Amino acid sequence: MAALGNGWQVAVEVDGAESSALALTNGDSIATCETGKNAERTGFENTATGVGLHPATSRPALTYLGSGGPGDKTSYLVGRVPPTASTVQIAFDDGSEQTAVLGGGLWLASLEEPHDTAPIAIEALDAAGTVISRLDDSEGLQPAS
Repeated sequence: MAALGNGWQVAVEVDGAESSALALTNGDSIATCETGKNAERTGFENTATGVGLHPATSRPALTYLGSGGPGDKTSYLVGRVPPTASTVQIAFDDGSEQTAVLGGGLWLASLEEPHDTAPIAIEALDAAGTVISRLDDSEGLQPAS
């Protein structure tokens, strides 16, 4: 993790063709930033940020803490991940799936296609591909408050 000012650490980052996202931690606080790239790929536009106090449980568990993006579309999601997880998969009601990037006790998914619906399932898998933790709601998962 890279250190920033005032104790903030970059936990995980995703750099995609259309956007870049990162999650930072400072104690129990998590900050996120996602920015879209312009059509010429020479600069950035449409930035979304968020910050919140998200205390870790005494036993690290899979959580869905937040999401964001420009306008009414969700373009990134973030949460905590159990230490034995090697993959986090997110499923949407349209049948699409997204794999998150793990780092610093967090998972971060920068969506290939922004969604206007909440995910319906988030799974943490171990190195053998076994589901070790799952969050699901057929009506759509909402971030923890």
